[in-house]
Amino acid sequence: MRAPTTRFQVEGPVPMASPLASVASLVGALCLAAGAAAAPASPETATLLGRARCTGRYADLLAAENPATEAYEQLPDHNYSYCVRDVATYEHLYYGPDGKLRRSYLRSEIHGTAFAMRTSKDGDTLLVTNHHVADQPEVTDEAHPVEGVPPGSRKVREVVKLVKSQDDDYEPGMTLLARVLSDPQMDVTVLKAHKKLDVMPYRIGDSSALKTGNALVVRGYPLGAFAASNNGKVISVGQWDSERGWAHEDFVTDALLSQGNSGSPVFAISCQTGELELVGIYHAGYRDAAALNVVVAIDQLKAELASLKVPKRDQVRTVDVTPADREKVVSLLFAERSHRLLFPYGDRTAVVELTDPARVRVAILSDLFPLADSPSLELWDDRHDGFGTLDAIGFPVSGQLPTVPVSALDQPVRDHFDRLYADLWRQLLAVLDYRSIALRAAIDPAAHESAAAQQNVLTSRASDQKDLWSQVSFDLDQLVSSAEAGHLPMALARGASAPPAATAAPEAPDAGTGAVSALAR
Repeated sequence: MRAPTTRFQVEGPVPMASPLASVASLVGALCLAAGAAAAPASPETATLLGRARCTGRYADLLAAENPATEAYEQLPDHNYSYCVRDVATYEHLYYGPDGKLRRSYLRSEIHGTAFAMRTSKDGDTLLVTNHHVADQPEVTDEAHPVEGVPPGSRKVREVVKLVKSQDDDYEPGMTLLARVLSDPQMDVTVLKAHKKLDVMPYRIGDSSALKTGNALVVRGYPLGAFAASNNGKVISVGQWDSERGWAHEDFVTDALLSQGNSGSPVFAISCQTGELELVGIYHAGYRDAAALNVVVAIDQLKAELASLKVPKRDQVRTVDVTPADREKVVSLLFAERSHRLLFPYGDRTAVVELTDPARVRVAILSDLFPLADSPSLELWDDRHDGFGTLDAIGFPVSGQLPTVPVSALDQPVRDHFDRLYADLWRQLLAVLDYRSIALRAAIDPAAHESAAAQQNVLTSRASDQKDLWSQVSFDLDQLVSSAEAGHLPMALARGASAPPAATAAPEAPDAGTGAVSALAR
């Protein structure tokens, strides 16, 4: 613990005397001050001085910690933080030099920290850590890399245990853990050990009361090597974290932490009691910055940790698009001056256009967009029994853009185009949902957080969308070859005519009927 700084002040008027007397008085005062400074302050005195400087809920000085808490923290037998080992096995498929499909199995071993939160009624111990510590990616890709495992590998097994350190190889001494709760957006996971462990003896505090300059204590396993206690300060609060699919609020500390500290409990010192209070969970650090580390603020986790249930949040739609959804989009398109809307799909740009009240065109634009706005693929829907059925496709052939009825396609190829058309509708509705929430974000903090979360979900879909587009692009190459050889029934390109008068157009959307009616223009 850091000793407090002792201040000395001369009170009252200083009498005017001769220069020599003034010098003698000054020398005497300095000698008294030096003697007092040399005398060590008792722990009780240090605590009182530290608490006297508290101006809010939490202390700026470690000296405010009461002697009982300080003594408990120094006991080697009392440890509520534990080293976590996660071992995941990945299956990787590849082709060998002989062209045969082969598979290999690779292990990924990572270490982090978990702290025991409480004991359940059945005698099990509940521990808290980060999601990224106890739940490695299901499939590796650019957005979810695993060191030493190639992209495209699938997780087939995962075991999470408590160990003494990263060097612990004594299997009988390890404690197997089971997953109770997993929340990727908050980067938090609750684990269960079927044994009684020492639990955190402190109350859960209020991260909203933290201020810049408050002292922090972090208990964890840096690099998974050993148990350690680190100190630092709050240097920023209220930081929204949307990296890696996260969606939560962080505060920032200058405590020197490492990868093995992920999942460590972060405490502040109560000005009222001098005890530690849990105010967050360390989960990430800035690259190339040793003393810029971010902590998940505890307030947004209180209900979740108490109920052991992930709360319901606004999510980007994942269910099938209904006929009513499509009719709303058609009404919205009619209200738009251009009768068209752009939206992202994978790494491309897509457009949906109402060419007349009974015809919708959805297109994937050239990868040169916006330099070029020519389509790589057109999908036509002629509203037979409502929108939602793909009737024809159009694609560039020898400088022309003819169409082919989907009935002329082989069934496996047609299935790919049907999947793409359905997925484009889902993406369009999800984007419109996001834009609706984003409209409120400027005046509603909750909407701002929800919009950020939905943006992350939309971004996470891009990989699957690129895979589907890659498959369809392969089919397109084959269709172009067939068309050039005259093996496909083709028609001239469909013209895009403006919709007729409003009396023949779809009904205008109701201002309160849903997300699409609030589209940002």
